[in-house]
Formats: sequence, C-alpha cells, structure tokens
Amino acid sequence: MAAGAPDDAFERVVEATVLLSGLAFENGGLSIAHAMVRGLSIIPALSGLLHGEMVALGTLTQLAAGQGSAEEIRVLAAFFRRLGLPTSFAAFGIAAQEDFERMAEVALGAPYAPNYYRKLGVVDLVRAMRSLDERR
Repeated sequence: MAAGAPDDAFERVVEATVLLSGLAFENGGLSIAHAMVRGLSIIPALSGLLHGEMVALGTLTQLAAGQGSAEEIRVLAAFFRRLGLPTSFAAFGIAAQEDFERMAEVALGAPYAPNYYRKLGVVDLVRAMRSLDERR
C-alpha cells in the first residue's frame, strides 16, 4: 500500500490471500456460515442481501450455534454494526417460525454443513438464529 504500485511484496500478499481463502473455505470450520447462504437465499426479504451481509448473519449464527462464546458474539456483532452490517433477522422483519425452520432445513442440506464440529438439527440452528434477535 505504501509503495503506491504493485511490487513483489504486494504480489506475494495477494497470492497468499487467494491461497488461504481457498484453504479456509474447505478447512476453516466455516461450514455453517457458508451453509447459511443457502438458507438466507430462500427468504424473499433476505435473498437480495450482499455477500458481506450474508457473511455477517452466517458467521454470527455459526458462533451462536455453539462455536463462540457470548462475549465473542457481542464483540463481533458490535463490529458488524459499526460497519453497517446486519446482526439480526428481526432487522429484516423475519419473525415467523416457519421461515426460520425453512432456512435451517435448507442450510443443513448443504454438503458442507455436516463438517461443523458437532451435529446440528433444525431446532439447534433455529435457536441460534433466534438468539441473534435476542442479543440486539
């Protein structure tokens, strides 16, 4: 960045970033966060979210499903809010139990959802999503 133009150091950082993002997707424990994209996409009010907005909701849901502590969720949600990213489903008017259940069913059907550190059911994922609304 300080150089003002791409140099060898910049190129190495770009190459490492591309490599690590690919490795992290497959092995970084983000199975539920990525699976949530499928679930979010089936709800009309959420289907037009930008990638980063889906990442925010998916990551918070994954943490709330048991991978993160209440403090980690609080800190990350505060950071997301500062960036203007969503931190709850209520912000989009999602309240119906059947919407949460449908999102969970679709998300858990993703081929990488079973890679989560523990087996999740629809009830577990719905509880995690709803907990984000309670934390606001």
